[in-house]
Amino acid sequence: MILKVRGSAVHAVMTFHPSYTEDNLSLQFDGTTAEKVVHYTGIRFRKIARNDWSFKEYAIKGVKQFLDTHSLDKDQIDVLVCVTQSNGTSIPSLSFFLHEKLELSTSVYCIDVNSGCSGYVQGIQLVQSILATMSKKECNGLLICGDLSSNLIDPKDQSVRPIFSDAISVTQIKSSSEYINGISTFSIDADGKGRQAIYSDDTTGSKLQLNGIDVFNHSIKMVPSNLTQLQNALDTSEFTSKEIFFHQANKIINNSLVRKMGFNSSLVPSTLYDFGNTASASIPLTICNHFSGRDIQLKHLLLCGFGIGFSVASGFVFFDTSIIHPPQCLDL
Repeated sequence: MILKVRGSAVHAVMTFHPSYTEDNLSLQFDGTTAEKVVHYTGIRFRKIARNDWSFKEYAIKGVKQFLDTHSLDKDQIDVLVCVTQSNGTSIPSLSFFLHEKLELSTSVYCIDVNSGCSGYVQGIQLVQSILATMSKKECNGLLICGDLSSNLIDPKDQSVRPIFSDAISVTQIKSSSEYINGISTFSIDADGKGRQAIYSDDTTGSKLQLNGIDVFNHSIKMVPSNLTQLQNALDTSEFTSKEIFFHQANKIINNSLVRKMGFNSSLVPSTLYDFGNTASASIPLTICNHFSGRDIQLKHLLLCGFGIGFSVASGFVFFDTSIIHPPQCLDL
């Protein structure tokens, strides 16, 4: 599915992670070595939250720090979208908790999205689409993405523990008349037959399960097709010459996608070694790490998220930010 949205831009991005770091080389594995695990996954270090941390409390602390850093007044927020799989509160949803704690206006569109690795791109598209329908000349949306994945997994599961890491991202998306010619284009697909590749079952209390072969097969099949659809929908020759920010799944999957798509590997930033797989926060974290301290003004970035569902969401997204902040430590 191809979607186009006009009139808004990603205006600011910050990402936060716990200070505690676990080194995969310190772990013990049955039938293999830690060195081989690091080599094949590309992941050495992962950021780990404490077991007693609440995701909603972590989210509110991150959002408050974002608002303070950017001097964004709470009354300027019109849309609040939260993308996470570690809410911890089913009813009401996380966005209403944040709405209360931030003391936002009653005229705010609040919604949660239960999504993982493709959630950042899906979230941008959702916020931009909502902003495009508003009658105000200038509007702001906040997109909160991320998980405390370490609280969702069994630490004894050797196929899952060395992959997942904890982080959260906060992104401001702004609509304005100055962006009237700014178009973001998205390609979004899903295949529910792959939903068992990464799953957990709340009804049985099971932890997050991962079938690596199924994840690889779905990724190699669906992601190139999705990106090709996006490329065909764009009236630009920039596609293969631009940096592409992939979801940070693991080195085997990401390198295979780079080869299959014919991308220049030097144009594909990675944060796998130092941060691991941070679910829906992995794309913004990689953006923040790559562009740390630099402007991204009136520029399109190529983003691609894929995973749980099985879902794929790629986007040629319009950015106009004054500065990108490096990933920051944040503890409760």
